[in-house]
Amino acid sequence: MTPLFAGLIGSIAKRSLPRGQWVVGAVIAVAGQIVLAMTATAGAAVGTTGSLSGDALVLAACLALATSFVAGAALTEQIGAWASTFWAILLASIALSPWAVIQASRIAWADLAPQSWVALIHLTLGAGFLAWVAWFWALARGGVARVAVLQFCQPLFSLAFAAVLLAEPLTPPLLLAAAAILCGVVIARRGENAKSQHRPADLQRPPGAPPSSAGRRFPRKRNSPRDCEREAAAKP
Repeated sequence: MTPLFAGLIGSIAKRSLPRGQWVVGAVIAVAGQIVLAMTATAGAAVGTTGSLSGDALVLAACLALATSFVAGAALTEQIGAWASTFWAILLASIALSPWAVIQASRIAWADLAPQSWVALIHLTLGAGFLAWVAWFWALARGGVARVAVLQFCQPLFSLAFAAVLLAEPLTPPLLLAAAAILCGVVIARRGENAKSQHRPADLQRPPGAPPSSAGRRFPRKRNSPRDCEREAAAKP
């Protein structure tokens, strides 16, 4: 749901409407993710059910993450991807520090295996920092709606890694859901690409690039009094 929300919030921020093809592709991808989630949890323990509060928290998290995509892309155009990422980490650290202190006291840090430390470092520096720098840069350069839909492909990579590393079987329902997600992403990307081709040249330039001068009228340079005297003297 996050890419769909990001595209809609980005369109609202720019006071424009997303193309119908983009909306259709995003909805198809969301439907594929729903089928994928239902198929993956079909073998869960009997009696395990979700809660309305849990669903509301997940929905709120999706909206907050989508808003961060739009805000991060806009901020990256002004101060760059590195500075935007540092500000995002700083604000998130301030908000999460009370819970982090409580949870840190419950963890036996001395008993953690080396693999756990490697995973923690990867999550902190890789997924938590470098990945966000690249993501904000891509959103600012390619547009929120056009780039955010690529996040629908995360379950596809998860399925591939699960099959290769964990030898999990790829059942026909999983493959069908993956195909629906991929088709939705392709449709949404084509719709947004077609929209970008009809934008003016100034809206297609990369962030920080000088505006195009094509089609603009510049004021005619006025001659100085000395130039006027020279022109008058040169006339017969």
